[in-house]
Amino acid sequence: MKFLITFLAGAIAGAAAALMLAPKSGSELRAQMAEEAAKDRERARRGYETASQRTQESYEKVQQKMHLHGDEQVDVEVDVEVDEVLTDE
Repeated sequence: MKFLITFLAGAIAGAAAALMLAPKSGSELRAQMAEEAAKDRERARRGYETASQRTQESYEKVQQKMHLHGDEQVDVEVDVEVDEVLTDE
């Protein structure tokens, strides 16, 4: 019986300590996660738009070179870095 009382007292003390030391409540944590997810969605949308725009520009550049040079082999330089697209603000 003494073991059971000690066990329950330890469980109650542990639960109380966990509640007092928890950095945020569940609703606060969910709100923070939703905010971060919204920021990530916006960042992904901007990255997609930037990549799409640069792809279109590169396509137009290739089309223009092909029009100017016909069947002749032409080197076309496309200068886009993946990290650059993802970090554009």
